[in-house]
Amino acid sequence: LWVVALGGIIAVCTRNFVNFELGYGPVIGSFMGSFVVSLIAVKAVHWFDVPNHVLTIPSVIPMIPGVLMYRSLFAFINLHGVIGEVTNAFANGINSALIILCISLGVAVPNIFARRYIAKDRQRYLEEELEKRKAETTLPPLYSRGVLGKYAHIVSSASRGAVTDFWNMDKSGKK
Repeated sequence: LWVVALGGIIAVCTRNFVNFELGYGPVIGSFMGSFVVSLIAVKAVHWFDVPNHVLTIPSVIPMIPGVLMYRSLFAFINLHGVIGEVTNAFANGINSALIILCISLGVAVPNIFARRYIAKDRQRYLEEELEKRKAETTLPPLYSRGVLGKYAHIVSSASRGAVTDFWNMDKSGKK
């Protein structure tokens, strides 16, 4: 899907711009890249009729720090007890975990706020539609003959227990 490829290009370019040009580092750069893609996807889901995560998740996959995770695991496997090795392994592991956390937050935050706004808008639309339908709807008359007519005549209100007592009409609420 060309839209996902374009989203990936936007995400990686935004990450690199924030990381290298603005100097905020790979963690904030990854957050901003996924945030921008998620903001664009909030509007694009209506154009392409797909769920939000279909556009955002594949677009941010190229930003997952596979090299940092590999370096961290490799350093833990080949640990010889030197303090610098332990520090380097933990630094790579923590950095990759923070990048993944910021990618997930960058994808989730715009979607949460957009859903809150969309839910209010949808609720207002549904209330207007219900009012319009209530105004257009006419109820059919109650049954006056047959079995349903007899039932409608002898049954009482649900607030009285919906009693169908034909012999005690004064207690059923019917006249």
